[in-house]
Amino acid sequence: MIYTPETSANILAAMQSIQMSNNGWSWIDNDDTLIKALQTAGYTIIETAAGVQAYTRRAQEALAAEYKAHGAASFAVPTYGTTAPKEHAPDYEGMVLARQERFLND
Repeated sequence: MIYTPETSANILAAMQSIQMSNNGWSWIDNDDTLIKALQTAGYTIIETAAGVQAYTRRAQEALAAEYKAHGAASFAVPTYGTTAPKEHAPDYEGMVLARQERFLND
């Protein structure tokens, strides 16, 4: 497929965002051309009420393996279907982000 320079830049930026994330996934624009290009490249696309998420194949395999090994006690959140909120778990991501914010602002 041949894309315009703008579309190509958008696809490459989305791929970089996904690959450079620490979780193997990223939010992407809800654009049919972008979604089809990422799926062709091997990414898993999941549309949610909050937006569109793109996952690497390895991230999806790791989530599936973790959930299969530990079930409901797993830290992995299934990406298909509904999930029950885990109110008892600390917000580690929030703590990390707060620490980074303090580091950057000090």
